[in-house]
Amino acid sequence: MYSDRRTNQSGSVVVFLIVSTLLAAAVIGGIYAVQKRGASAEPAEVQVAQNTQTQTDQDKAEQAQRDKEAQEKANEDAKQQQSTTDEAAKKLEADKKAAADKAEADRQAAAKQQQAQADAAKPMPQTSTAPQVAAPLPQTGPSDWLTQALTVGVLVAAIGIYLKSYRHRFGSLLR
Repeated sequence: MYSDRRTNQSGSVVVFLIVSTLLAAAVIGGIYAVQKRGASAEPAEVQVAQNTQTQTDQDKAEQAQRDKEAQEKANEDAKQQQSTTDEAAKKLEADKKAAADKAEADRQAAAKQQQAQADAAKPMPQTSTAPQVAAPLPQTGPSDWLTQALTVGVLVAAIGIYLKSYRHRFGSLLR
């Protein structure tokens, strides 16, 4: 049953529009402020990066000069040591060959040991008739459906309150 009595709710749409406009303006203003703050932070980062790049270039030039000086000194030392390196190279070659022979023998011994361990680690055959369980199944609890039930309950309550507040429009449903 519909009634024409006055409910003093004539300004509710206007208030809703004003409030929604103010909220939208606040959100847009917040987005604008965040963008401006990010834009003002970018030039400082770029300037720091440029200063770092200039400093890095200077460091590279100094390092190149030091490397060149070190290379020249190393060349002089190499000329002096060239005579002694021939004897050392022969000795080093003999040592490398002996080390390679020893490493090969060690590798073969380790392979034999691993084979023996693999043979010993083979599982024994199952003699039980009971089935094996690979892993327990995951358990679910009330937390899976609790939030869904709470959401549905809040939605039903909101619809009920809405219908009750407009009793004059939906009077036949709630009597």
